[in-house]
Amino acid sequence: LQRDNIKRAEESMDAGDYQKAAFFYKTEINATREMGEPVDPKLMLNAGLALLKAESLEEAEKYLGLALDFSLNQPELQSIVLNALGNLHYQKTNFWLDRQNVSEARISWEKALSNYGSAFDLDGNDKALANLTSLKEQIEKRINSLVSKISGRIWRDLNGDGEAQENEPALKGFVYWDRDGNGEHNSSNEPKVSTNQHGHFSFEWITGRYPTSILIGSTVADENASDDLFL
Repeated sequence: LQRDNIKRAEESMDAGDYQKAAFFYKTEINATREMGEPVDPKLMLNAGLALLKAESLEEAEKYLGLALDFSLNQPELQSIVLNALGNLHYQKTNFWLDRQNVSEARISWEKALSNYGSAFDLDGNDKALANLTSLKEQIEKRINSLVSKISGRIWRDLNGDGEAQENEPALKGFVYWDRDGNGEHNSSNEPKVSTNQHGHFSFEWITGRYPTSILIGSTVADENASDDLFL
């Protein structure tokens, strides 16, 4: 016969009350520990899955991590846990993208890819493989819709024609977001990107509103400065 807590947890899952299901799974885990008995990692997995369904992501990650630690000799179970962790980090990725935080979204997405890949490597998990391919494409589209890549080069324009010639040397320096449009760099609120030795620069511009515009300025390093030549 099933223990009462597990039965109630499964009934709550069937009813769509995932938070309540997680409560009963956690209650059973704690009761097992109090009796000094080993906890079945499947209980930890089920608690994590219920919390994942309830969108309690931080707590879900805790229980899924426990399930992973306690199932080292059960590769099939570990594969299921890793796929669930992939789903969890995929949800986190979408959370950050909704807030237009691409850098955090990329961190979460890398974790999702790693977990899906590990699940597939363990036992050829078909679900993990499907997630790895389809969800990767979805996230890439969402990220690319928020990001514009801007690149260029600073060089000494000897003839003033605005085109880089082979005999016109590159200049090391930096470009900056000229927020106020005054042509001068304000280090307190105008971010900058340095060039490499060949004057090349590249950066990503992230915005949730299109069309939009960005005004950038450039400044060369002191050793490149000259009053009588065009930049």
